[in-house]
Formats: sequence, C-alpha cells, structure tokens
Amino acid sequence: MTNDDPGARRRRPYRLVLDESRIAGEGGVERRLEMLSARPSPAHSMVAVVDDEESVRRALVRLFDSANFEAEAFPSARDFLRALEDRSFDCLVLDLQMPDMTGLDLQRYLRMVCPSLFLPVIIVTAHDEPGVREMCFAAGVRAYLRKPVEGSALLSAVSTLTARDDNDGFD
Repeated sequence: MTNDDPGARRRRPYRLVLDESRIAGEGGVERRLEMLSARPSPAHSMVAVVDDEESVRRALVRLFDSANFEAEAFPSARDFLRALEDRSFDCLVLDLQMPDMTGLDLQRYLRMVCPSLFLPVIIVTAHDEPGVREMCFAAGVRAYLRKPVEGSALLSAVSTLTARDDNDGFD
C-alpha cells in the first residue's frame, strides 16, 4: 500500500468463524480468529458498540455519526462476534455489565483468541466497583469511562485510539 494520502490509515482485517455448537453452555466459548492480509481502511473509522440497552446503543450511534465516525451497534457479545465473520472495526465500545458475556469477558476472549489483533477497547459502565477498573486495564482495555458517558470524553477516546500515524506497524 502506498502512502500517497498522509491521512490514510491501515488496519488488519480479520475473520471470526463461529462454531455454534461450542457457544457458552455447550462446551465453552471457543472460536477461531483468522488474520487476513492488510488492506486500506475506509475514509472514516468504524466503531462497534456493544450494549444490551437499546436506548444506549441508539444514542451512541447518533453521537458517533455526528462526529463523522461510522458506527454499528450490537445488543450482545454474541451478535458482535457473529458480525466479525464479515466485517472489521477500528474500535470497540463495550458495556461492562451485559448478560451472557460481559464486556470484560469479551475483551479477554478477543485477546486470548488473537493476541496480535489491534482492536482498541473502551469499557463503559454504570457500576464502577473497586478493582474493576484495574482488572479492565490488566485485560488490555485502553479506556474506561463511567455512565452516563460524556459525549466529548468518549469521542476523544475513540479519536485517540483510532488515530494511527505512518509508522503504525502494518505493512
């Protein structure tokens, strides 16, 4: 890929193949993540939002749209993982407390399946309990915000985490 456009960013597309017979409750959460060759990213960063509350998903998608980010929302970690079969994202915004698989569990799972995957994660939570923030950062979460999230703080975190320079390491 040439660097004719100094603002051009690159990311590693990935493909997640789900084995539905192995979803939690039927042998654990195990899937295969396959790295594909690098290709240019779209003009705008693509943000995935995973939150079990529909009103929160709608509000965050509107916020990202207003700031020229593309955003797609998912009601559960399972729905997000299915989307990875054919889409890739530049940043992931996760609710900490969700049924079935928490945001922290999803972050840990992604790191376990493919530790070299560059997908910065932001955790948002209404339940800021002692020690949770530290556990999130230890798991590789890049930002931790409390609900109700200030739009400017979330946009700033996403902008920082999706900004890559010409030396981002992806050739």
